[in-house]
Amino acid sequence: MTFELHSEPKAHILVVDDNPGNLKLLTQLLTKEGYKVRVAPNGNLALKSVEATPPDLILLDVNMPDMDGYTVCHKLKASAHTREIPVIFVSALDEPLNKVNAFTAGGVDYITKPIEPLEVQARIENQLRLRQLQLQLVHQNTLLQQNLEARRQAEIELRLLLATTQAISHRRDVHSALQAVLQLVCITIQWDYGEAWIPDEERKILECSQGWYGSQSSFLQFREQSLQVTFSPNIGLQGKAWISKRTEWIENIDCDKDLFFLYSHIQKARLKSAFAVPILLEQQVLAILVFYSCKATSASERIIDLVTAVATQLGTLIQRKQTEEILRITQERYHSIVENAVEGIYQTTPSGRYLSANLAHAKIYGYSSPEELIASLENIEQQLYVKAMRRQEFKEAI
Repeated sequence: MTFELHSEPKAHILVVDDNPGNLKLLTQLLTKEGYKVRVAPNGNLALKSVEATPPDLILLDVNMPDMDGYTVCHKLKASAHTREIPVIFVSALDEPLNKVNAFTAGGVDYITKPIEPLEVQARIENQLRLRQLQLQLVHQNTLLQQNLEARRQAEIELRLLLATTQAISHRRDVHSALQAVLQLVCITIQWDYGEAWIPDEERKILECSQGWYGSQSSFLQFREQSLQVTFSPNIGLQGKAWISKRTEWIENIDCDKDLFFLYSHIQKARLKSAFAVPILLEQQVLAILVFYSCKATSASERIIDLVTAVATQLGTLIQRKQTEEILRITQERYHSIVENAVEGIYQTTPSGRYLSANLAHAKIYGYSSPEELIASLENIEQQLYVKAMRRQEFKEAI
């Protein structure tokens, strides 16, 4: 028993000639050399064949009825689908003008009849080699462009993340921090409006943050309405993102208007697309960023990745900012209680120097202000206690 091994053809070649004898000769020659050959006896059939299945190379006769080889080549080069296929003209015409016409039409080479098998093989292999190098160059250029685009996007993301960090660090509270982030993101992705929604203390509804960004004054009415509504879980685009904990994208708001309580105001603002990105920390939603565009825009992986990266960074930053805000409020309340207390309240070092005192404590000792008291008394053990040992007993008790 014998097995016939079928190897892949070296290339696919289309031979176009109205002479059956020439077609047979070229087919036998090329098949023997390992090429896959198909034939066309006229220009019209050749064009249909190329359109259906583009070959790697075309051998094209010049003198054919109805449509000559020059016309066929012009039509091939006029189509984006076929213009890159190398065309070698094969003709008995050996005048310089004939060759000029062939190259002008877009041919890459010219073989005169009667054909010499070794010459045909060499010219075909040369053009296929050049074509392969061209394809490799195109592929490498495509990869280079992709790498450059990836690097450009990485630089944009890095700049945005750095700008976000700096903007938040200089803001007093979460709302002003979110406003800075919304502005940075909208300008970077070239969207028109951004707002943030934050769960209330009981985590039952989403409330609109005071921070927002709008590229046009015409968004003010929509903004005012947003401040007056809330969203429950899974209600509206905001509530949907709250529950899913992932990006929700609406390409055309008009087709999903049931998701938008304020659809009439969105129409007036001429907003067409929207997407919501949750800010997560340990799988808990801290806020929802919502962006609108005046253009109907299909989901963009680049934009989603960019804003998600910002949201990921924001999780930790917002928690820190919320903690700082709680601490600030607590300190303000503490200072208010101390300053307005009728009893004397003070802090000292172990050595007996005042760190702080309220007004009531200063007045007990006859001073008009805490500052005057602190400046005048350097050691309360020696200056205020009649018996210094009582100060020691007090410290031991504490």
